[in-house]
Amino acid sequence: VERQLRTYDVTDAATLQAFLDVPREPFVAPSAVAVAYGDSDLPCAAGSKRRLLAPLALARLVQALDVKRGERALEVAAGSGYGAALLAKLGAKATALESDEAALAAARTALADSGVEVVAGDPAAGAPRLPAFDVILVNGACAAVPSALIERLAPGGRLAYVDVSTGAGSAILVTRSASDVGHRRIGAASGPLLPEFNRAPEFAF
Repeated sequence: VERQLRTYDVTDAATLQAFLDVPREPFVAPSAVAVAYGDSDLPCAAGSKRRLLAPLALARLVQALDVKRGERALEVAAGSGYGAALLAKLGAKATALESDEAALAAARTALADSGVEVVAGDPAAGAPRLPAFDVILVNGACAAVPSALIERLAPGGRLAYVDVSTGAGSAILVTRSASDVGHRRIGAASGPLLPEFNRAPEFAF
């Protein structure tokens, strides 16, 4: 928190406290426990390709979401659910959505006593059987965000993700009103590209 977050424009007291209160070790693969607090993305579970975003990238996204107590929150491609645990610590009713079986098992273990709901399903669909969400956090980088995921936002909802569509990574906040969708760049960020949010292939002539 002191060396990676405060010094790089993560200043919201509630966000910083959530990172202090939620230990990172239970959410990383056993092989990564010794470096759990390093400033890099890390594997979330043995046998899984999912990774946790680096602390700074994740903190910028969480801070931008401005989570309010009682809001419905969804972490997409949640891995072992570290982001969902942070959202719950901020007072949200959090759900972790994942399709990777090893990551799902890790999330169910790590989140067993947290009150976070763990759901299996396609991350790009945004848990369509559940009510709309006030907050959506994408745990990874995206070359394109499906409109179906943005449509899972309730009016006034916010979605945060790492955009790599132009090469250099940027943290992006999407806001949805009753009649419009807005996008705002938060700052530089990087993360592992999520296959579900890769750009659709294009023909070249």
